[in-house]
Amino acid sequence: MPVVPWRRWWAVGCLVILFGVLVVVLWPRSGGPRRLVIFAADSLARSFGQLQAEFEKTHPGVTVEANFDGSVALVRLAPERRPDVLAVADARLIPDQLVPTQTDWWMLFATNEIVLAATERSKYLADISPENWFEIILRPDVKFGYGNPAVDPCGYWTLLCWKLADLHYAGKLGPGRLYDQLTQKASREDVAEDTRKLLARMQTASGIDYGFVYRSQAEDRNLPYVSLPPQINLGDPAMQQRYESVEVDVSRGDKTVRIRGGLIAFALTTIRGSENEPLAREFVKLVLSERGRQILRDCRLKVLDPPIVPKGVKLPGYLDGQAEVR
Repeated sequence: MPVVPWRRWWAVGCLVILFGVLVVVLWPRSGGPRRLVIFAADSLARSFGQLQAEFEKTHPGVTVEANFDGSVALVRLAPERRPDVLAVADARLIPDQLVPTQTDWWMLFATNEIVLAATERSKYLADISPENWFEIILRPDVKFGYGNPAVDPCGYWTLLCWKLADLHYAGKLGPGRLYDQLTQKASREDVAEDTRKLLARMQTASGIDYGFVYRSQAEDRNLPYVSLPPQINLGDPAMQQRYESVEVDVSRGDKTVRIRGGLIAFALTTIRGSENEPLAREFVKLVLSERGRQILRDCRLKVLDPPIVPKGVKLPGYLDGQAEVR
């Protein structure tokens, strides 16, 4: 029986529509423009910005979209936005909030420490030292700031640093006094959304003399800073047990979260079922490569070599032999 013309055109039209749908669905996976989405702590902006450029150079046709923010905020957004790669400034955020629904592995790749950053305009800059820093910043005419503990790990690391300072200087000042004095003096208006914004304000005529930030951030900007004793700066692995002896309560919305001290450790993972898992694996390999580690070192991070994977965590097969279990 001959085919009725309108049926022939209807069949052709259906094939055209089906072909169009297949192109739209398969395009990102079939050699067309590809995009890798990365969520990274704001304190990693410089290092991961350089890793982004390196990855795009060695992967033609791939665009890396890097989003930098406070780690707490990024972890909250991850289940909804589903980035391909996630790097945070507190390794504990991943098992606490993303395992097992979003990922089942994470790896510690770098550490940092809290320092007291200054600018050339900071009051008493010539007088401040690791021995008298608290006396200087508690003077009535000195202003200091820190990151918001609700969204920025550097903010709650700072509060934990003050708790540890209480222990360290208890013989000189009496127990509990220093933490109370620092929290009472810290002005709400000088608590920045994150430490990047705090540093930007310090480098303008904001009147903020000192800021509690990561050492890598101060060095990135060539700012003068005061190193704090290892007993309180949260950056010495040998002091882990001491760091874990203190806790602070942090308000997040309508609830209060208790956070324990620990070594400042940056961690990396991939989100299960993200759009570009093969590219995510390639980016993780870059971070762990000698070239990636050199970029991290150049950006003043303390690179863990080898990286550390917590006991009980099974790494993906492509990372076998890449980390030490602790």
